Amino acid sequence: MRTIPTLATATLPARAVFARDWAGGWLIVTDDPAVRIVDPALATIADHRLDAVPVDVTTDASGAQLVVAFDDALVGRSGDAETWRVTGEFLACRHAGPRIWTAERRASGIELARRDPDTGAVRRLTSIDDPFGDSAVMFCPHPDPRAVIAWVAAGQDGQASWVILDDGESVTATEVAPRDRLPPVFTPTGDAYLSASPDILEYLAWPGGEDLDALEWSDEDDGGDAFDDPAGDYVIYVPGGYATWASANGRLYLIDLAALVVIDELVIADHPLRTIGELYPKLVEDTPATDFEGARPGPDGLVLTIHAGLELAVSRLADWSPDPERVP
Repeated sequence: MRTIPTLATATLPARAVFARDWAGGWLIVTDDPAVRIVDPALATIADHRLDAVPVDVTTDASGAQLVVAFDDALVGRSGDAETWRVTGEFLACRHAGPRIWTAERRASGIELARRDPDTGAVRRLTSIDDPFGDSAVMFCPHPDPRAVIAWVAAGQDGQASWVILDDGESVTATEVAPRDRLPPVFTPTGDAYLSASPDILEYLAWPGGEDLDALEWSDEDDGGDAFDDPAGDYVIYVPGGYATWASANGRLYLIDLAALVVIDELVIADHPLRTIGELYPKLVEDTPATDFEGARPGPDGLVLTIHAGLELAVSRLADWSPDPERVP
């Protein structure tokens, strides 16, 4: 087990609902409700108070222009002033270059558009069917700056992902197989990706989808004894050809993609491995766990981790790797 040093830490005044990356750090949505734009040192650049918790948020490279997606509108804000509003049932938004990606529910499915960040006007768009009905959408980064990943999820009804590409003339959507997985995590070169379910992590080639290797989730501890800690919701690429796969109890397992085997376990400094009973005194349980609740890679090789809903930590992904300079 290896402890990862932190570069910055902070405590939120309200619980984190979700986090998004931007060019200068992260956006933290809290349940007060508010959106806090923070830099890599977790210093607050802007604190936007909202009337309701949004479905998504994004900001431009300066951090000055905030775009907020609600289930009835997409809103542009500068400081405390609303600068534009587009009505509709919006599901997701994300800045990419000079435009914004948005996902909006339509009667015919899900409309994926590139919009003008100054007005919200549509510049180019495409549509995909909602394969499950009433799905949520989350945008995830793709190594190609012209593209974004749209993860369409409806809980137990299913999940599916598409690479949405704007080539400057049109927007295309290419589904990423297989379905019923977490969002795909692409390698920096974009020629392979990781695809995780509760039972297996697959390493697949792109765009063909050929199976390069696979790792099954283990329900046994190092001593071979059974324990109840299923796979969690976070897979992160780590420099040098490695990845982490988190468990539901907040354990971070480091995987060597060259052989797709677990080679170590990581803990973030000041967030050690404890037991569920220590973390949650009302639960009398000695299963090992940490207070890790989520992670979001950000700019300059940094990653934000969220602990116990209120604690933030920033570390270098290179420090997560045993050999960050290795060529995969």
